Amino acid sequence: MPHSLQTEVAVIGGLLADGTLFPLVNRYISAEDFYDPSHQVIFSTMADMSSRNKLINRTSVYTRLEEIGRNDITQALPMLSSFLTGPMPSLVLEQHAITVQEKAIRRHRHQACVDAAAIALNEKDYSTPEAMKVIYDYISKQNGWAPEALSASEIAQDRIQDALYGQPPNNPSTGFASIDALTGGLPHGHLVLLAGRPGMGKTQLACDIALNASRTHNVLFCTLEMTKERLIDRMICADARVSGTRYRRRELDDQEKIRVALSAESFKSRNLKIIGGRSLATSDIRGVCYAEKMNNGLDVVVIDYLSKIADRQAQGDNTNEHLGKIVHTLQDLAIELNISVLLLCQLSRKVETRVPPIPNTSDLRDSGHLEQDADVVMMVYREEFYSKDSAPGEANIIITKLRDGATGICRIRFSHHEPRFYDAMHVVPSVSPAPANHPISKVAKAYSD
Repeated sequence: MPHSLQTEVAVIGGLLADGTLFPLVNRYISAEDFYDPSHQVIFSTMADMSSRNKLINRTSVYTRLEEIGRNDITQALPMLSSFLTGPMPSLVLEQHAITVQEKAIRRHRHQACVDAAAIALNEKDYSTPEAMKVIYDYISKQNGWAPEALSASEIAQDRIQDALYGQPPNNPSTGFASIDALTGGLPHGHLVLLAGRPGMGKTQLACDIALNASRTHNVLFCTLEMTKERLIDRMICADARVSGTRYRRRELDDQEKIRVALSAESFKSRNLKIIGGRSLATSDIRGVCYAEKMNNGLDVVVIDYLSKIADRQAQGDNTNEHLGKIVHTLQDLAIELNISVLLLCQLSRKVETRVPPIPNTSDLRDSGHLEQDADVVMMVYREEFYSKDSAPGEANIIITKLRDGATGICRIRFSHHEPRFYDAMHVVPSVSPAPANHPISKVAKAYSD
């Protein structure tokens, strides 16, 4: 295994000669990074003394080791410091610490491969993608990064320079101008909830967003509700603008067949991948995401939908706590990989007891953790679903939470023919409201206030 006992001895001896350099060394290594167990104990003891503002030198460390009953380690201290004729220069000690760190990183990566192999062989409880995640975790966590306090003034200057002269954020676009204008697209590092009652078109809107975003960014669609083939069929019909019913019955005319063929061909230029299965757990999703991020790049993950994720519910957890853990894991995934996670979820039936049944955040099923962890909450509402003669083709995307901005309502169009959502390019939601006596206008006013 990669290690250098001589370098480890040099680090320990240098700190015994000049304990004031401990914070410098601790920026690069921790006790676990030493190969020799006795060195781990000594360095851990120094770390404990440093956290309590105790003086670190040969005598104090010797005394502390005796106090904790590690007399077996005290015998090594004279040898560790005997070769030093004086304090070691800080630059030399820092280089020794970096060497210890590099050796530790190589050992961690070796161990990651061993752990990943064990996981991959145990297919009953784990998945091969999860094994890839283990390797990625070791690499990302053992890469030499150390937390560092930065001046607020320096951060502010960097941010203002970026705001005034930098490029606009390269967030994936939803393909809907009104939604992008409000949310800034699908920001990296964000968890976006897309909620609605059954039949409102959540999956179709997610398909449309995935198709639009995949033109310029890498998108992964996780379908837990339908097969990959059905999902692709739906995307083809929406993109080719042909009837889904006629497509399934194989009743397309010649022009429609041409459009379908061209649509299928267009997928070659899209950066879209799909995984499916009713038994997908968050560990599977995370594993695939980590692998895609490492190998191909990843910007957006669409998950359809929350209640179908097959995580085992811990004993004693209620549904709210169970779903909360899943949502929190997906939020961490968005931050760790700097991607946007679009998570679909259901609204509770109580929304339909209101007149009119316009949804709000409290209608999220087991909403506590969903409200808390989500960066953006979007809800699909189509009035024609409840009243066929009312607002035909109109769809309202109600933004009930936007962590970095103001909430509001975006109006887009919905076609039953394909089906598909369309961007109402000529309508700007914030300046083109519905009639003042319309129920949705009251909701819009509440959000704008």
